[in-house]
Amino acid sequence: MKRLSFTSVCCLLGLLVFAQPARIMTWNALNFSTASQDRVVYFQTVVDSLQPDILVVQEVEEEPAAAFFQSAVLGGSMAMAPFVDGFGTDNALYYNATVFEAVANIPIQTDLRDISQFVLVHLASGDTLRVFSVHLKSSSGSDNQDMRLNEVNALRQVTDQLPADSYFIVCGDFNTYGSNEPAYQRLLSTTGSGYFIDPIVLSGIWNNANYAPHHTQSTRSTAFGGGASGAMDDRFDMILFSPNLLATNGVTYVTNSTWAVGNDGQHYNQSINAMPNASVSQTMADALYYAADHLPVVASIEFFNRVSVEERVALNTLTVYPNPSHGTITVELPADHTSTVTVLDATGRMVYSDKGIGSLALDLNSLTGGVYYLKVTSSSEERVVKLLLL
Repeated sequence: MKRLSFTSVCCLLGLLVFAQPARIMTWNALNFSTASQDRVVYFQTVVDSLQPDILVVQEVEEEPAAAFFQSAVLGGSMAMAPFVDGFGTDNALYYNATVFEAVANIPIQTDLRDISQFVLVHLASGDTLRVFSVHLKSSSGSDNQDMRLNEVNALRQVTDQLPADSYFIVCGDFNTYGSNEPAYQRLLSTTGSGYFIDPIVLSGIWNNANYAPHHTQSTRSTAFGGGASGAMDDRFDMILFSPNLLATNGVTYVTNSTWAVGNDGQHYNQSINAMPNASVSQTMADALYYAADHLPVVASIEFFNRVSVEERVALNTLTVYPNPSHGTITVELPADHTSTVTVLDATGRMVYSDKGIGSLALDLNSLTGGVYYLKVTSSSEERVVKLLLL
C-alpha cells in the first residue's frame, strides 16, 4: 500500500499548510515631517538593513509627512495603510504588499493621542492580524502614570471585545518606567480576554544596567534636533502579543526574536554610536543615532495555518454592494456555512450584527453618514471591508 505524504493528505482534505515568517518593526520617528529631509538617509539605512514586512511609525506630523516617509525613506517599496489624522502626532503603518493587505485603520480616541488599530490580512493564509500602535503619555509622576493607565483602559475596552482566538499585537512608545506601572500591569492583566503578553520578563524599575540590552531611549547623550539626550537607559518601546500569538497553534511569535535594534547591552548611559558596538556597524549605529532618539524594535511572527480551500476562496471573493451606500447593503457570503457579519464605526464600536448564508441584506439606514468597517467572520476566517455611508 502506497503511503501518502503529509502534503498529499492535506491536499485530499482541502487544506493549505505552510509556514511563513514576517518581521514587524516599530519606531518612534521623532516628530517626522516633510521638513525632515536631513534625516531621510539615516532612516533609509536602518530600514534597508532590516527589511520589515510591517513597519509601524509613531510621531508622524500628519498625512503629508506619512506620504513623504513612504516616498523618500521607503522609495515606494512598501504600501501605506489608511491614515487617520488625530490630535497631536499620528501613527503610520507601512507593509509589504506581497505579504499583507491593510484593510482598515480604526482609531481609539483618548484624552491625548489616538491609538491606531490597523487591521491587516495575511494574503497567503487569510489570517487577520490587528496591530495597535500607541504613543502613551510621557514623563514620570503619578499624574502621568494615571494618564497612561486611562489610555490603556481605552485600548483594553477594544481588545476585550475581540474573539478569544484573535491575533493582535500592541507596539510603540509606551513611556513606562517599570513592570509595576499601572498601565503596564493593565496591559498584562488577565481580567478579560484582550490582554497582552510581554515575551521579555523584566521585574521592577527598568532603568538599570542589568536591563541594558532592552533599553530603547535615548540614542544620544547630547541634545540636538529636539530629541531626548539621556543616553541609553529607558525601555520605552516594546512589542507585546495577544495570548493566541504565543499558543503555537497558528500564527505564532518566534521565540527570542525581539530586538532593540543596535543595542548590544554594552551602552548603558551611553550614546548608541559609541564604538565598539558588538551588534551593528559604525554606519548603522550612526544612522540610529541621527535618525531619532528612540531605537526601533523588531520581532518576528510565523504564519503556520490550515485553512479550508473552499472557505478561503469564498471569503477572498467577498462582495459588498453598493459601496458607497445610502444605507441598504448586500453582502454575498459563502453558501455552504453560516457567517457572522458585524459593522463597526470609526472608533471600533459595534453598531450592527447579523448572521447568514449566501446573500444577506443589511439595513443600515439608522446609522449616520461616515466611514464604517464591515467584518465577515466564518469558522476559521475573517475579512474586513471599509464602508462609506452617504
